[in-house]
Amino acid sequence: LQQIFASGSVKPDDLEPRVVLELMEFGENGACTILDRYGSKNLSAVRNKTAFLIGVVRRYREEIKNGGPVGGGGGGGMGG
Repeated sequence: LQQIFASGSVKPDDLEPRVVLELMEFGENGACTILDRYGSKNLSAVRNKTAFLIGVVRRYREEIKNGGPVGGGGGGGMGG
């Protein structure tokens, strides 16, 4: 998360605390995977960065539930 803030594409005030708490549900490895995916996107055009991150979290949660690819990034658009 600090790397994403350091990149300047997201400021700490852009994210609601509840989404950070939600990340903790996935442990360190899961949270890192989610944040890698989030940070790999072009966030400059995203108005609601919290909602976008929640979408990434939901897709990750679905992958876990369905036994899909969890480890890497890629795939998917902005919808969801």
